[in-house]
Formats: sequence, structure tokens, C-alpha cells
Amino acid sequence: MLNDYLKKNKMTWIVLAPLLGGWLFQALMTRIPASGVLIWTIHLGFVVFWFWAGRQFSQMKKSTALSFVMGNSLWLICLLLFLWQFMLAGDESRSLVLALMAQLYVLLIVGFGTQLQLLLTGSIDAAQIIIMSYILMLLVFTAGFVYERVRKPKPENHTL
Repeated sequence: MLNDYLKKNKMTWIVLAPLLGGWLFQALMTRIPASGVLIWTIHLGFVVFWFWAGRQFSQMKKSTALSFVMGNSLWLICLLLFLWQFMLAGDESRSLVLALMAQLYVLLIVGFGTQLQLLLTGSIDAAQIIIMSYILMLLVFTAGFVYERVRKPKPENHTL
């Protein structure tokens, strides 16, 4: 019964995975000693997972554009929430729940966002790191999506 539920809702769980994983990672980081190897292993594991997620959405029996948008729907919502909460809203009007949700969504890739930010600018700015992490997530998902589209053999037309 649970297996049927998971199969029916596979794509929903994939879309929710970064948010749920970010929440779990945040909870664990406050309870276990920080280990650089563990943190980087989790970040790398998430990159592999998100590439796989792009491949899964590429296989949907919907149009390419719709499949891509569905796979990135929560990504876009969380990015817009982040921009609203940290770029447009002042500190006094910021919603802690929305701000936290927007940051938790990219927490599993933020290490790579930080490294890229340092490489490109030589400085650390939290807002820029989060935006860089969102961009990296989109690039990894897109790479998996395109890889699966290109890899999938095209049906041949044998009509005479």
C-alpha cells in the first residue's frame, strides 16, 4: 500500500526532496558534530540526486517544457520567496517561516554555492551565495534533464 502511494506520488516527492532534505540537514547539523567530510558528502550526494531528478522529469510523458517547469516549480516558488523576503521586504516585515523555507530549499547545495561565490568574487555575501546556490540547482537539474533527452533513443520511422 505504501509502495503504491510512493509510486503514484514519485514526482511530488522528488520536487519536495530539497526542502525536506534541507530541513533534515539543518536539524542534524545542530545535533551532531560538524564534519567537513560528512557535509561535503551530503552536498555531493544531493548534486547526484538532483541530476537524477532532472532525468526523471525528462522521462515524463508530457511536453518537454511542462515536464521541465513541473520539476522546477518549487524551485521557482522558493527563489521568488527568497527574493521577496531578502531583497524587497524589510527586516520588520520579513516572515520567518517564508525566509527559512527559501533558505532550506538550497541548503543541500549551499556549500558549492559558497565555493563558487568565493571563486568568482573573492568575498562572502549570504544573499549572493543563496542566489548562486539556486542557479547551481537549476544547472544541475537542467544537465540531468538534457542528458536524458539526448541519451534517449529516438523512435525510428519505418514507413514506406
